[in-house]
Amino acid sequence: MKFLPWLLLVYFIIFPFGQLGRIEIGSGVNIHLVDFMAGVIAFLWLITNMAVGKWNFPKLTRPLISFWVVAAFSLLLGSPFVSNSQLLVGSLYLFRLLIYIFLYFAIWDFVRKYKWFKGKVLSALLSVGAFIAIFGWVQYLVLPDTRALFELGWDDHYFRLVGTFLDPGFTGILIVFFTIFVFTKIWGRAGEWGNWFLLVFGLSALALTYSRASFLALGVGVITLYIVRRKLMHLIWGIGLLVLAIFLLPRPGGEGTLLERTSTVYQRLENYKQTFEIGMARPLFGTGFNLYRYSRGDLEDDIVHSGAGADSSLLFVFATTGIAGLSAYLWLWWRIIRIGLERRRTQAGVLLLSSSAALLLHSVFANSLFYPWVLGWMAVLLGLQED
Repeated sequence: MKFLPWLLLVYFIIFPFGQLGRIEIGSGVNIHLVDFMAGVIAFLWLITNMAVGKWNFPKLTRPLISFWVVAAFSLLLGSPFVSNSQLLVGSLYLFRLLIYIFLYFAIWDFVRKYKWFKGKVLSALLSVGAFIAIFGWVQYLVLPDTRALFELGWDDHYFRLVGTFLDPGFTGILIVFFTIFVFTKIWGRAGEWGNWFLLVFGLSALALTYSRASFLALGVGVITLYIVRRKLMHLIWGIGLLVLAIFLLPRPGGEGTLLERTSTVYQRLENYKQTFEIGMARPLFGTGFNLYRYSRGDLEDDIVHSGAGADSSLLFVFATTGIAGLSAYLWLWWRIIRIGLERRRTQAGVLLLSSSAALLLHSVFANSLFYPWVLGWMAVLLGLQED
């Protein structure tokens, strides 16, 4: 058991490399190194606890397992409508979700058993966020034109910071997490100028994503921090620096760098409508988790890496698991918010609360709630509670 927490260090090391650690094995099936490492930690933790015969579980166990069971049942109900290979792909998404549930259990267990663990994890998480921003800056300066990746199934972007995740929206929400983390370190310790440098560095990287959803997410996260800590100057500094960075953004050309663009708004509205209609076709348990792409009829776009999800996480939950799954999922998030409120006087608690607020807002515009790296980040934050 003493060896297992150090495996988390390996997970943190490979985390910032994002999609560079992706292995495609065909038929829409991909393996990410972060998923593999999270699975190793979860599996060894399970084996160790089975050997010891003593089990302890955190407060979120019931809502997490409840949602997973409903998701599994919805997949079972949807299995007659898809092929065996499609069912396998959907099952892998369900298995990934279970891995991150057990990763959360393992981190929570480590925090309770080892006094040194929590501080080390917080430092590692801050380093992970910094390297995500660094890799993003390297990509922007070395390879600002990523339109060639369109042939490989990625969205084409021109002079936008997409980082190692090859997507400005998902890179943006992870940088938002990092920036909020730096804010929690600055709060009440304004003399630590190194943190202010990290804040400016993170905000500038976030601005270059041109991701409006991420901008709004950071605003909601900082406002949540203000509501909890009541530091008006920090709120003004945070929002002011972001607005200044956006105002100074270059406009090298390409629709993606136009913050006033409307084409993506209409695309999202159409996607919302389509996702809702898919859910209404089987409103109780949905199409099956995760058989969304096959219900949509996009059988030809296995190469398109965004094909498995919708543009709204909650609508995605409704479409794939129905009212039953959405109810269980909302219960889970209600419990997460309650834990954040109960521990709002601690750094880990306020970090969870503000990050959750930012993520929920961001998930309205992207399926970020089920993005593997977001699942991992939130598993770590949740595991740091209740010590």
